[in-house]
Amino acid sequence: YVAAIQGFQEFIKTFATSPRAAAAQQTIGDSEYLQNHWEQGLAGYNLVIQNYPKSDQIPWAYYKRGLVQSRLGQAANARVSFETVVKQFPDTEPAIMALARLQALDNTPAPPTTPRRP
Repeated sequence: YVAAIQGFQEFIKTFATSPRAAAAQQTIGDSEYLQNHWEQGLAGYNLVIQNYPKSDQIPWAYYKRGLVQSRLGQAANARVSFETVVKQFPDTEPAIMALARLQALDNTPAPPTTPRRP
């Protein structure tokens, strides 16, 4: 994962305005998440949201941010992330998955799933 993260960081530095830059940043977040590097994964997803607000990666970034926040024990923050997906991107796969997470937060907390690539 380390080499992949470095490669995607270099891509973003070189091609910051590329239509694929958001996907590269999302992949960095995913790579950190898959290594259980929660804080770094959270930072990666936050960068997608902050730097690429019109990207098609945004619904996934909010959903995956919610997963990381759940892992970090930040249930209130996770709820906000999941609610954002459901409200702003209602007809997307991440919204459906976020709705399930919200229902789980209302009942028994479910363990976060591994993020999927769109």
